Amino acid sequence: MPVFWLATEDHDFAEVDHVWVFGPDYQPKKIRIGGSPDDASRPVGGIALRDIPIPELRDALAGLPFADDAVALVERAYRPGETMGSAFARLIRDLFGSWGLLVIDPMEHSLREMAAPLMKQAVERMPELVEALLVRSKELVERGYHAQVLVDKNTSLAFLLQGDERIPMRRSNGEFIARHEKFSAPELAARAEDLSANALLRPVVQDYLLPTAAYVGGPAELAYLAQSQVLYQRLMKRQPAAFPRACFTLLDERSHRRMVRYCLSPIDMFAGEQAVHSAIAGRLVPERLRQRLDQTRAAFSDALDALSGDLRRFDITLDAGLETSRRKIEYQVGKIARKTATQIMVRDEQAVRDARSLNGLIFPEKRLQERLYSIIPLLAKFGPGLVDEVYSAVRIDCPDHQFVVV
Repeated sequence: MPVFWLATEDHDFAEVDHVWVFGPDYQPKKIRIGGSPDDASRPVGGIALRDIPIPELRDALAGLPFADDAVALVERAYRPGETMGSAFARLIRDLFGSWGLLVIDPMEHSLREMAAPLMKQAVERMPELVEALLVRSKELVERGYHAQVLVDKNTSLAFLLQGDERIPMRRSNGEFIARHEKFSAPELAARAEDLSANALLRPVVQDYLLPTAAYVGGPAELAYLAQSQVLYQRLMKRQPAAFPRACFTLLDERSHRRMVRYCLSPIDMFAGEQAVHSAIAGRLVPERLRQRLDQTRAAFSDALDALSGDLRRFDITLDAGLETSRRKIEYQVGKIARKTATQIMVRDEQAVRDARSLNGLIFPEKRLQERLYSIIPLLAKFGPGLVDEVYSAVRIDCPDHQFVVV
């Protein structure tokens, strides 16, 4: 059975108070939901919805083929009286209802009761666990990897849930400090049901509660598991298999044809909008003019090579000066080629629009499509059958990022 663990315990409201969408021109637009200053320290799952920006979403998606269906999906989930957690859970259930997905909210009190024995053990063994994490983090860095979470000797692996807040804790002189309160390890262990695991301990709690066979995650989540390995070893003596999730960039047929027309590869698209402009411009330079520019570059290079040999035989110190001049000459010749390409883009407004559209769809805000956009604008573009199409494109034997034409 597939299980989705909601991140309702997290308290960084600024991470979840907005969504990125696009319209027919594929330009990214941020839409933000209403909040208050008090939300910054509260678990985001319990924050009540207010100022739900449905009109802004409808305006942003206007013109996409399935915009009405996408907006209706959001409206069913994000209603007055719902919380950030309950609304998102409803959205996930609507999208994946036919797949038998089990959605779990860790803020449920019954789950906290079940997790309490593990949290109690973590508090009692905190110095040992933190020391193991320090060693593990050093090992990862020495092997050329990145330690996802910064750990020091005062790190606490738990937050205190008190009132509506999730309060960070630090360790000092054998005590746990949560703002102005101090707790001994036995005192905090007695409040295990009021504790929330940090990013490294959270997956251990998940797999303590469930007989997990495999954890499917993105690069960041799997990096957490690399650090959490020592916590699994000490607290559970077992760890589920880690499996990379499928990674996609979705294209419509028209965008795909544009890439083919301009001979653009995925690598070209991940270089940024200016690089895409330059690549398209280079493809549009007339063949005869391109050949002439290439011949000019080659002629200068050959002439400078010959001159370099003569100068070396005459006076080797002059050859060093020639290298500086060569770089300047090559730069100026290249500058002519770049200006030629720029002038072509000035004349070809459609090419400019194509470059902007492709960049907005594939590499918006210099980020992968899947790392910026919500699924909502993709559903508005491709329709309610998108989940089925993406699922059919998953290749469990291939962990690489895929470009999929829908």
